[in-house]
Amino acid sequence: MSQFRVGLVGAGYIADIHAEVLRKQGGIHLAMVADPVASHAEALAGTWQIDKCVTDAAELIGQVEVAHVLVPPNLHRRVAEPLLRAGVHVFLEKPMAETPEDCAALRDAAAEGGVTIGVNQNFPYHPAHAQLKRDIRDNRIGPIRHVSLLYNMPLRQLDGGQLGHWMFAEPRNLLLEQAVHPLSQIDDLLGPIETIDAQPQPPRTVGDGIELITGWLVSLRCGRGTAQLQFSLGQSFPVWQVNVIGDDGQLEADMINNRVSGTTPSRWLDAADSLVGGVTRGRQLIAGSVKGALAYAGSVSGMTGRNDPFFRSMQGSIKAFYCGLAAGKRSKGEQGSRLVGVCCDISRRVNGPKAASRPRSPAADEGFDVALLGGTGFIGRHTLAALLAEGKRVAIFARSIDNLPAPFHRPDVGVSQGSINDRAAVQDVVSRAPVVVNLAHGGGGATPAAIEAAMGGPQRRFIQIANAFSPRYRHAIIAMDGRIDAVSQLSSDVTVDVLPVPLAKAGGLSVQNLKRIAATIRQQQPDLMLAYNWGAIEWTLVNRLMRLVPQLHFEDGFGPEEADGHQIARRVWTRQARGHWWPM
Repeated sequence: MSQFRVGLVGAGYIADIHAEVLRKQGGIHLAMVADPVASHAEALAGTWQIDKCVTDAAELIGQVEVAHVLVPPNLHRRVAEPLLRAGVHVFLEKPMAETPEDCAALRDAAAEGGVTIGVNQNFPYHPAHAQLKRDIRDNRIGPIRHVSLLYNMPLRQLDGGQLGHWMFAEPRNLLLEQAVHPLSQIDDLLGPIETIDAQPQPPRTVGDGIELITGWLVSLRCGRGTAQLQFSLGQSFPVWQVNVIGDDGQLEADMINNRVSGTTPSRWLDAADSLVGGVTRGRQLIAGSVKGALAYAGSVSGMTGRNDPFFRSMQGSIKAFYCGLAAGKRSKGEQGSRLVGVCCDISRRVNGPKAASRPRSPAADEGFDVALLGGTGFIGRHTLAALLAEGKRVAIFARSIDNLPAPFHRPDVGVSQGSINDRAAVQDVVSRAPVVVNLAHGGGGATPAAIEAAMGGPQRRFIQIANAFSPRYRHAIIAMDGRIDAVSQLSSDVTVDVLPVPLAKAGGLSVQNLKRIAATIRQQQPDLMLAYNWGAIEWTLVNRLMRLVPQLHFEDGFGPEEADGHQIARRVWTRQARGHWWPM
């Protein structure tokens, strides 16, 4: 494969996945990363040895041949269109854009620039879907007549009341963010969707009386058959199954458990045929389950590289894009554009509730008792309720202010929208109140000013605790990502030892790493161990199993961009490590 100079636009969670896949793939040179928050770009570049960091995507022009655009969907056209017109190949995260008109503009820009535009519809490359296609290609069930797809999945943002996310602004966005996954599978199996009939589920009431449509029953006629999609979000039990009916049998792909089973007629009489079919299907399910368990064990033990189904689907999608690019096959974003059109068509059939109105903005010279930064999340809502109960007037500053519950709409609350990295906006809110409560978090930085401006919540909380108790306590710090920038914010009388990370790099849980963690805890023998977020989950797991020292584990939550990847698996592991399922 030819060598391509590649740039990443956006340094969020999904950018880590793209960078990891690209690092494992030959013919790729990670040359640049662009993110408006410089510390985010620097952190990603440091992790994946990317040459250069910039804050403007336009700086990639003339420097890279391919750009992965990994920004929120409402920014896709704004970011990708200039790159395409300038002759840069673009690989977009799903969905391609917000509207069919935006998709058409991107396709026109790609034609003008003479370049390829690809969209990361990765679930047709999921191992279970790929096995399903192989069985169909091998004529195991004869010609396909119908596909029935059940997508009944949790949605963390709904459970947590984080309704300011872009996908809750209107029904179309929720479909674009989530329904493109099962729709891409139907499109892949049966060809382009030609006609649509959609019925929404009754609106779901969340938060303080906010109504959202979170499910649809969709009937489709496609180029090579018919399909039905039952799509429902915010469910407690995850089910994602693809059922394919052919002339000579039936196949079912279980996307959650990564296994495929099916039923075909045997040569026996009906009574025996039922027995043979059941036994055969049972053997298929057992074989698929054993294969999955062995693959998982190999990954977490470090014996194999990372091989979870989501990561393999990302590898397949990205590899297909670059293979086409190397072969001179110019993708025009046809499938991505089609799926955006389908989602918009479904949403137009919904005459349902609209998003709640935005809360009141502060008057130009209005003062408050308390300014609450980052106050729309779980902790912020409880903090606001406590302050209002004491009769305080509160100024809120947050990035997302849509669909906020009733307390945010009170006359003694003023809500401003902005980024914690916007110094002028933060200063305006802070100047309105004598007391400031900061619940916002950012990243790191290369200078003291950058560290102070963007320091994350866990680091800030630890520094506040350490400075408050100094010099009565001694502290030992292990930064799992190797970044210790925030140490500079500790008081001079704080006694602190920065310890090296005692772990070897592994594709998952490693027995040797777990032994090193246990040895480190025994050696240090802290009076209290504080572990923060998913990066320290192995420490919590070891300490929970071996009961070594008292511990507090803190979870700031999962980012919205993780909804399609490890969110479910990480939630399971966090609960296990903290003992929710282990009576001890």
